[in-house]
Amino acid sequence: MVFKPRRSTGVLVGVAIILSILVLDALLLSYLRWGQISLVFFIFALLVILSLPLLALLGYLVYGLFNLRYQLHRDALTIVWGATQQIIPLGNIQEVVRGEDLGKEIKVRGISWPGYLVGRGQIEGIGRALFYATGPVAGQLLVVTPTRTYGISPADPDGFLDAFEIRQHMGPIQLLSYEHRQLDFLSWPIWRDRLAHLLLALGSGVNLILFAHLCWRYPSRAEMFKLPAIGLVVLIVNSGLGILIHRRQRVGAYLLWGGTIAVQLLCWLAALNIIG
Repeated sequence: MVFKPRRSTGVLVGVAIILSILVLDALLLSYLRWGQISLVFFIFALLVILSLPLLALLGYLVYGLFNLRYQLHRDALTIVWGATQQIIPLGNIQEVVRGEDLGKEIKVRGISWPGYLVGRGQIEGIGRALFYATGPVAGQLLVVTPTRTYGISPADPDGFLDAFEIRQHMGPIQLLSYEHRQLDFLSWPIWRDRLAHLLLALGSGVNLILFAHLCWRYPSRAEMFKLPAIGLVVLIVNSGLGILIHRRQRVGAYLLWGGTIAVQLLCWLAALNIIG
């Protein structure tokens, strides 16, 4: 049996945010097309570039909301959000309570806008929680297991509770284990590697600062931008290669990213030498 949340408000707000960013990008690109190279030009170009991963993230979040559903069977409750599935065996569920009846402090961090709440939290006296919902915690159903609680918001909470009680009384057909399914790349160790993040950030930062410095001090000398452009190409290639090999050759990835930082510094030295 499939239960879906009320998601029209969350989808509309998400689409409105995306459209607002696209309109802002169009205005910035209009300036960049006719404007002269300057520090303002650099800042506007950087904003457009940074908006691209943000738009991709927002697009996936809206897709996740549009795809959100709760599949209740005799063996398990499956929460589907985007490409993620949380498969919770019915035998592991201790109780399902209404958020308004819990009466405990709940701290939530994650993605939240009107009609949408996805993230992690901590419930006083219960422990860790995951939320896949379209409303505040008070309006959710909280599925409590020994290891984690799940916040959901079916459009028909009474119907969900009735269906859950019936299936719990009938008992499972087969015993399942908890399972978390997601896209393979989301489980890559690079997302938890702080040294990798630091090296990538340093390489990107040194290159961006060189671009900004030349835009500010030498806006009319287009040939000067060949140096940071070379650094940018090296940054993109080495960053991509490092991410691909990080799972099997972590030291090799560190060397690639460290080499990227060295190239950026060499570009800085070459630029300063030309300027001098």
